[in-house]
Amino acid sequence: MPPDSANADWGKRLSGLIHDMWFSVDDLPLGQIQDNLVIPLRMKPKDPPCARLIIPNARVVRVVDTERIGLYDISHVLVQMPERVLTIIGNIPIRVDIAMDDPCEAYVES
Repeated sequence: MPPDSANADWGKRLSGLIHDMWFSVDDLPLGQIQDNLVIPLRMKPKDPPCARLIIPNARVVRVVDTERIGLYDISHVLVQMPERVLTIIGNIPIRVDIAMDDPCEAYVES
């Protein structure tokens, strides 16, 4: 992840890559994790995954899911430093907070 001054731009670039893609809340481990976080992404809700959001140093995943519909499309991504939290916000109300260890990074793989 870039220095603090570039966090907004980094979040916008990541948002541009995954905006309007879909993910399943069932693919998210909740609470503490010890491995890479890999979120399969879809172009449409019923499509098979076509890409993956990979967060190598994810440590805690917290989901606020008021709608409980299972599949959500991504509106944007926020990067919060120095807290080291990447937040995914859905167009349908959902919030996924991912706490990371250093180095803080995330990327999309097709």
